[in-house]
Amino acid sequence: MSLSVADTHDDASGNRLAITWAFTLRDAAASRGYQVTTSATDRVGLRWLPLVPAPLAVTHRPVAVGVHPRLGSAPAETLIPFEATYTDADGAADLRTLALTLEGGAMLLYDRSTNRMRVDGQDSRTPDCTPGRGPDIVTKNLTLVCSASASRVTEGNTLVVLWAVRPHAALAGRRYPEIARAADTLGADSGDTALGTFGVDAAP
Repeated sequence: MSLSVADTHDDASGNRLAITWAFTLRDAAASRGYQVTTSATDRVGLRWLPLVPAPLAVTHRPVAVGVHPRLGSAPAETLIPFEATYTDADGAADLRTLALTLEGGAMLLYDRSTNRMRVDGQDSRTPDCTPGRGPDIVTKNLTLVCSASASRVTEGNTLVVLWAVRPHAALAGRRYPEIARAADTLGADSGDTALGTFGVDAAP
């Protein structure tokens, strides 16, 4: 940890003193939870009792690395395996929610903690599914073929998620930016990452 003296300051008002500590945590502090406590001693040596500890979690921000296919197009009703890669310096087990959005078309989600996939924001009789098993999730815009979908850890900190998608005619005639996003178990978020563009053509 390094303390920024220039950015640390106090604010005194009456019998109240507030101190703002500005510090940067190093990598060695990550992947752990901490309890933050406060206490003080006055001029005559009287010590205030510590307040109730507040939890503090330190983590690395996950990263959306890439997607395949990154470019190209395919006719509607063609089965397309969209494969997205995510990393977390704290290990693949620290990843929780992974998303791949065909912007303007659909958002594909995978929750690693429950091993469930779903299509966000679209009506379906099947709310979610287990990759590698059925039933499929059928929406107006696409079908998520769960039996052909999968996830796998390729290295200690890398997770690859494959959503097997059959786009419907409702998506035909457009190109869709591919936006990936990841969040870890402590809530750190990669933010939206533009990785490619894919088009859906009219069915032959």
